[in-house]
Amino acid sequence: MNAETTGINLRWHIVLCEPNRELTAVSGMTGRGYEAMTPADYIRRPTGMRDQNGRPALSMEASPKAFIPGYAFVRCIGSDEEYHAIRRVKGVHDFYKTTSGNPDRPRLATLTEREIGDLRIRDEAEIERFQFSVAAQSHKEERGAVPRGERMATARAEA
Repeated sequence: MNAETTGINLRWHIVLCEPNRELTAVSGMTGRGYEAMTPADYIRRPTGMRDQNGRPALSMEASPKAFIPGYAFVRCIGSDEEYHAIRRVKGVHDFYKTTSGNPDRPRLATLTEREIGDLRIRDEAEIERFQFSVAAQSHKEERGAVPRGERMATARAEA
């Protein structure tokens, strides 16, 4: 559904998530038809094995971790019906509310399209950074690269 063609005023709302459940919340909101996101850091987790140099081996797959822990963002109208539907999503605790201007009547906090765009650009850059680091590690492993300190120790032993 396109906000421009339907005349509906969709806004990006800030969602408070349960601890370490940001990605679960985004998945649940997306599954219910909402546009949702949370920027993430992509890291390589230890596999429990060691590489040829005795260091912990890292997986080649991305393990996303929320860049802004405890928060996700959802694009919706913010009606009572949507508010309650989104709050029932697994991983969602509540909406972030602000009292700016009227402390007696809190309202749902929103972000602008530009702010969300900036978060998306940051998220895409993080994905590219992760992919580059995986490619570099694969290249090192193919070449049989050995850390500098071990090369020096090997050279001294041979001398």
